Amino acid sequence: MNATRRLAAIMFTDIQGYTKLMQESEAKAVEVRTRHRNIFEPTTLTFGGEIIQYYGDGTLSIFSSTVDAVKCAIEMQIAFQKNPVIPVRIGIHTGDILISDQDIIGDSVNVASRIESLGIAGSITLSKKVADELINHEFFSLRSLGKFHFKNDRTSREVFAVQHPGIIVPAQRELQGKLEKKKLPKSKLILGSLLGLSLLIASLFITNTVFKPSEVKTEIRSLAVLPFSNMLEDRGETYLVDGVHEAIISELQEVGVEVKPRIAMMAYRDTDKSLQQISNELKVDGLIEGAVLKNGDSLMIKIRLINPFSEKYVWIESFDAKFKEAFSLYKEVTRYIAQKIQIALSPESKEHLNLSKEVNPIAYELYLKGKYFSNKGSEADVDSAIYFYKEVLEYDELYGPAYTGLVESYLLKGFGNISPFEAHTQFRIYAHQALELDERLANQHHLKAMIYIFSDFNWDEAENEILQAISTDPNSSEVYDTYCQFLWARGRLGESVDAGEKAVALNPSSHFANCDLTWAYYGAGLWEKARSQLETTIDSFGLDCYYHHGMIYRLDIAEAKTQTDYQRIINKLQSYYEETGHKPRFYEGTLSYLYALLGDKEKAISYIQELMEESNETYIDEWFFSPTYVALGEYDKVFRIFENAYAKRSFLILYTIKMDPYFEPIRQDPRYFDLLKRMGFSEERFIPSPEMEDPL
Repeated sequence: MNATRRLAAIMFTDIQGYTKLMQESEAKAVEVRTRHRNIFEPTTLTFGGEIIQYYGDGTLSIFSSTVDAVKCAIEMQIAFQKNPVIPVRIGIHTGDILISDQDIIGDSVNVASRIESLGIAGSITLSKKVADELINHEFFSLRSLGKFHFKNDRTSREVFAVQHPGIIVPAQRELQGKLEKKKLPKSKLILGSLLGLSLLIASLFITNTVFKPSEVKTEIRSLAVLPFSNMLEDRGETYLVDGVHEAIISELQEVGVEVKPRIAMMAYRDTDKSLQQISNELKVDGLIEGAVLKNGDSLMIKIRLINPFSEKYVWIESFDAKFKEAFSLYKEVTRYIAQKIQIALSPESKEHLNLSKEVNPIAYELYLKGKYFSNKGSEADVDSAIYFYKEVLEYDELYGPAYTGLVESYLLKGFGNISPFEAHTQFRIYAHQALELDERLANQHHLKAMIYIFSDFNWDEAENEILQAISTDPNSSEVYDTYCQFLWARGRLGESVDAGEKAVALNPSSHFANCDLTWAYYGAGLWEKARSQLETTIDSFGLDCYYHHGMIYRLDIAEAKTQTDYQRIINKLQSYYEETGHKPRFYEGTLSYLYALLGDKEKAISYIQELMEESNETYIDEWFFSPTYVALGEYDKVFRIFENAYAKRSFLILYTIKMDPYFEPIRQDPRYFDLLKRMGFSEERFIPSPEMEDPL
């Protein structure tokens, strides 16, 4: 036998419950195995893997790249989870192997097999050696499952699980595998049997035991704070309940507690899911429920920690304070939670919890109203948020968070709702006032990055601040989402996709992260992935968002090949308007562009004129006309619009000039390169992805 040694990433897959299925229905078992192979084979080959062996219900394959092996495992496991689900475990280890024409052998192969055995259907388990090789690849999220002593293994090994949307992370109680069983001395076996018998007898006499929270012991490493119950007399004060909920989560994050972001919790308001289901979906060890009450000028918070697996309370506690002392109240709650779950607080965290200040009650309540509307996110809601934030400053002109709220609001309005100059001016004013007024914000790298991006066009400093923000909080979906947008603006489209996928992986419930990942796929020319992600986003957040609805037609246009295709899209858009009576904001602009692609200049211009007439009532940025002029070949008008947008620091030009496929025809024009140079973009020319198709 000719054999050679090499280093490789070794992957085992196994169809869980296959033997039982074979006994019940041989035909169904064969069908499942065939579907498994139809997914396994092309995915493995796509990522450069070598298929070594099939053995009934499992496979053995190797990869020269550990990163590719894990990416392959994620992609195929997601495919296995689609209906009809194939219950597959995947395990990966890396090490030295001896490979021949028919087989591979070596201790590393045995370890990989045991790593796979520890998992459950839908999971991907990794050895520490694999985890170590991924440590500098920030787009992988892993969770340690602890150390295990496998059969016939001389040492205990730490095992990790991949955390990714659609991938299941096993709970401790689900971990079985090929483990070494501990042998107890005979005396301990006898004692254990007697103890078990005595507990059984005792249980027969105790039928209505009152549960005592202190009796439950559990190790809490991560938390989710579920949406608080509204116990206020005025149920319309939802903004107050949501504000308290967000403040508690923010304080816990500030002191280093691993806690899910507020936006991820909103999906569980009024849910019918069990606590165990919620815990498994969020991959947390503990759940906190809470309620908010208000009595005159006092605020009360009731919280309880739940063991999601027993669905019993571990502890229950109440806190109250004057409304003006709300921040001290939040810190008291945070300190209590950290103490109860035995989180060691850093000196900086302790100092943070000891620092507090009174707040103007009226200003604070107005701020919570602004935040409530800001989180809802529609154009009308953002206008309401701005109104309340400005009202805050009437009562307390030094209230820093109101300035931050205004920064975020004008950033959102800058994408076509008001003039670029007004949006940029207001954004810049409030951003710098926020930094000047709140010393803590001076260290908020994410806010500073946004100032460098949207106000200063300073890309190097912006990226430096984003990377520092990631280093400070590697689990922030919001920061990765900003990085995703920053990267597509720069034309670094592959990196943008990676950052967008990370943002969604960290917070699958984030509206903006899901929406922006769709745009990242679109910009990179990955039409199929963009459409799949768009469907996921619409299923979760609805069609009302301008960016969701407009992307449907963008993808239709991107995939169109003939004039008949363009006419079909026109009919589809016009039918939508006729059937619903709703005219999307992109309606005229898209029709104008489509008629330009068909060569019907008269119709194309007529829709621009119609759009201009509407702009007398609502501001319409002329940027939305530029694709039509590109399609008509009227490049002088295109560059006049570009120059105007650049002069006004339009947010739209930043996000589209290098990414948007509509502008591909003008990317060889010298005026295009001159503008990129002045914008600081010239060092990274737009290079289409190898997978990018011709959008036109």
